Amino acid sequence: MTPGDATRLVDFTSPLFNFRDVGGLAAADGATVRHGVLFRSDTLTALREDDRERFAALGVHTVIDLRHARELASFGRAPEWCCTAWHSVPLTNPAWRGEDYSPEAGVAAFLTARYLETAELAAADIVRALELIATGSGPTVVHCLGGRDRTGIVVALTLELAGVSDEDIAADYALTEHGTARYLAWQRVNRPERPRWSRTWRALRPRRCGRSWTRCGSGTARSRAI
Repeated sequence: MTPGDATRLVDFTSPLFNFRDVGGLAAADGATVRHGVLFRSDTLTALREDDRERFAALGVHTVIDLRHARELASFGRAPEWCCTAWHSVPLTNPAWRGEDYSPEAGVAAFLTARYLETAELAAADIVRALELIATGSGPTVVHCLGGRDRTGIVVALTLELAGVSDEDIAADYALTEHGTARYLAWQRVNRPERPRWSRTWRALRPRRCGRSWTRCGSGTARSRAI
């Protein structure tokens, strides 16, 4: 199974579209990131009782929620039954503004600027998330709202600390495009009255771009992930 293989996405009856195990990626010194240790997802608020048994089979111990306080207030947290330890670690990055996007510079430049901005302004939050991943007592899920940007940054840095190649990290990140497609297909059937994309988001939607990650955190994440 390759890093960008869409079969890595886990199916639930709940409206979860971007849940996957990051295990199986080639790491440093010929090692492999272990399966069943770290998962990434869109918001676990969507988990329903129907999936309780299926989710329990994953053995998740820790959930790290990267959403802001206003998102928690609006949508709530993951069900208490889904984990033993739940941590709110909001990344204190500023809201993205459509006016900061330049069609001339393109999507890659916009995302690079926003991700570097997050790495600088939310560095302490990112380190906290990495520490929780490294010291967790069991399988861990990291999630934000859509499981793309905030989750993507934390998971990418974790994989980099484990020695995963830039190419495989980028392929794992890009797999979220399949999760987005799954969400849109669900939305067309279940919430057709809601607009699928705002004009701004259509302009910003990533297609393919390079990446340059700022290093932060502790190398202890390597022993946890491999």
